[in-house]
Amino acid sequence: MSKKNQPTFDPDEFNLSKKQILIIMEAIGSRWGKSKIQKLKNAKYIIGLEAMKIGINLTSEDVIKQIWKDILVGFNELIRLNTLERMKTESPNTEKMIELVTKKIENGELFNNAN
Repeated sequence: MSKKNQPTFDPDEFNLSKKQILIIMEAIGSRWGKSKIQKLKNAKYIIGLEAMKIGINLTSEDVIKQIWKDILVGFNELIRLNTLERMKTESPNTEKMIELVTKKIENGELFNNAN
């Protein structure tokens, strides 16, 4: 396939459905609870994960998609900044990066739409 015919990937348009998010959460829960000992050790995480799943199930598809789209855009920006910072030094200033990304999120600088 030539580069001209290859699909493009726009991380700002990457979206997960409720079903896809719940599948990922199920996989995480399975990893945390492979044995009775692990279930006990990870109980607070499993309970938190189950609470998140309830919230997702109670929320409409369009709201979930927008929330997760915005979360992913924010994480993509953190990863980008972290990579740039690591190119300069091996000890990036994570707090400064989070502060910068949260300001960009609050100001809508990372998003193509008005939400």
